[in-house]
Amino acid sequence: MKKMLDIELYNEKNALQNIPNIIRKHNIDNLLIVCDDNTYKAAGKKIEEILYDINIKKFNIGKDQYAYKNLCEQLHIFCKQNNITGILGVGTGTINDICKYTAYLSEIPYIIVATAPYMDGFCYTVAELIDDGFKRTLDAKVPIAVLGDPEILDNAPKELISAGIGDLIGKYICLADWKISSLVTDEVYDEKIAEITRQSVNQAMDSIEDIINNKEGSTLKLMDALCMSGIAMAMCGSSRPASGAEHHLSHFWEMRFLALNKKQILHGTKVGISSAIISQIYHKLSYVENISHLIKNPPVLNESYLYNSYGKLTDEVINDNYPDPIEKIDRNKLVSNWTEIRKILKSIVQPDKIRQLLKITGGSIYPSDIGIDNALVFEGVKFCRYLRPRLTMLRISDIIDIDTSKYIQIP
Repeated sequence: MKKMLDIELYNEKNALQNIPNIIRKHNIDNLLIVCDDNTYKAAGKKIEEILYDINIKKFNIGKDQYAYKNLCEQLHIFCKQNNITGILGVGTGTINDICKYTAYLSEIPYIIVATAPYMDGFCYTVAELIDDGFKRTLDAKVPIAVLGDPEILDNAPKELISAGIGDLIGKYICLADWKISSLVTDEVYDEKIAEITRQSVNQAMDSIEDIINNKEGSTLKLMDALCMSGIAMAMCGSSRPASGAEHHLSHFWEMRFLALNKKQILHGTKVGISSAIISQIYHKLSYVENISHLIKNPPVLNESYLYNSYGKLTDEVINDNYPDPIEKIDRNKLVSNWTEIRKILKSIVQPDKIRQLLKITGGSIYPSDIGIDNALVFEGVKFCRYLRPRLTMLRISDIIDIDTSKYIQIP
């Protein structure tokens, strides 16, 4: 066990055996276990057996459930009515977000037992929830403990492990976005925090052969890397060290799938695919030697510009982007630092390398692999930059007279 920011990390063999002690230490005498059909089979049943002498209630969200805000509100009411004093989530992405927000609403501690290493939000202070068709980032509770048991993680489906690699690959993009933003605005770039993220990615990539070959315990290295990425976000106080243009594009696709009532794709799978596209654009931008004659005004973010892409969410997107973060840019700094910005863009892992990593992990490689056509790719690249009021190189390109869509090449 190691402790980071008051979070106990039990990424180790026989990790589940620590649960009774964690519960007693935090005086949890009425525990709610939250799981789904798959995670109950993977770990929930065994946890029930370990906690045979603990007062337990179970809430199974079923199959293919999404992390809806209103579901968390319903769970909060359940917790109050049943005097629940702690929550134990059995699962990863959706389960984690549901539990951490419910725990926040109910003001009780929560524990998360990972059943697959496929996202980095275990240790972060927010939950990503769907509310009225919009992917919202809401304040949430950090867990008192995260548990990753190799007996469970090693048996996770291959596509989930590949998604974990995909989520980490996105860090190549977001760290570049963060550094570039700091060169053209007053945003603070923290190299110490960035290095934690960078090391977490390198740790996983150094072990990728073992992970691919399902070497016993190798998924613990991936789990550790994902946890440390979350710790970096918590230290920063935002998702800046772990989320950039690649996540915005992924979220845009996710929201479109929700609007069309299409089955969702794993977060990390989308991030890996979107990272290759953003990398391609950024490398092409790095070939532009001089932008002093290309500086222009950004598009006006109004209903006529945004409605076709955001529909009923247009007003919210406009409000979230007021004042426009593009106005924070010092255009003189953008021009004078362009040589340094080009170096940063060139340093990003090449799109072919990203796709090679996705391929060897058995994951999806191209948008078409997950049901995204070329039209949605181009639309996403153009409009995903307004999903969050955060500067990325993609957003900064709004004031550079270059059509970034011409840099997108989809095999």
